[in-house]
Amino acid sequence: MNGYGEQMATFATWNEAHVWAHEKLQDPDAVLPLEVEDRAQRITRRITRETCELIAWTIFTKIGGCEPTNETPGASSRVPDGQ
Repeated sequence: MNGYGEQMATFATWNEAHVWAHEKLQDPDAVLPLEVEDRAQRITRRITRETCELIAWTIFTKIGGCEPTNETPGASSRVPDGQ
């Protein structure tokens, strides 16, 4: 992906995409940073002309929220102030 989040190409291997991204940096019109994602391995390379960062994705944990209610969405049982 380029710096606008647009997918630029698809590759058979993650390494091919990584090498391609470094070659693409030679293009002065490249919109940086370039990102190469491996969704199966849950990693991304974020590549600029100065750096090549390896980003390991985290696994988010679902944390309980509030209890469901039987109210109609948008309805409120709250009494307006002053009443």
